[in-house]
Amino acid sequence: MAGVSTSGCSVTSFANATDVPIADCLVRLQASFLRLPYARGSPANTRPSSLIKRNYVFLTTVFVGAFAVQMSFDSASDKVWDSINRGRQWKDIKHKYVEGGDDE
Repeated sequence: MAGVSTSGCSVTSFANATDVPIADCLVRLQASFLRLPYARGSPANTRPSSLIKRNYVFLTTVFVGAFAVQMSFDSASDKVWDSINRGRQWKDIKHKYVEGGDDE
C-alpha cells in the first residue's frame, strides 16, 4: 500500500506480540490511512442535504424504500416457505378433499 509505513509493524509482529504491541501498530496504520487523499467529487462525499433538500422528499423516499424492501422480502420468504413445504399445504392438497360441488 502506498504511503503506509510498515516499520515495526509486520505480519510477524502481529503473530509475535513481543516485538511491537498491537495497539501501536493499529495507531500507526490509522494515522497512515488518514493521510489518504480526499476525493471531493465522489458521490460518497456529497452532503445529504444536497441530495434531498426538502423534508417531505426525504420522508417519501424513506417510506417508498421501506415499502419496496418489505414487498421484496415478503415475496422471497413466501417462495422459500412454499418450496420447503411443497405438498404439505392446503393449496397443494385441497383437490383431494374438496369435491366438485352441487350448486343447487
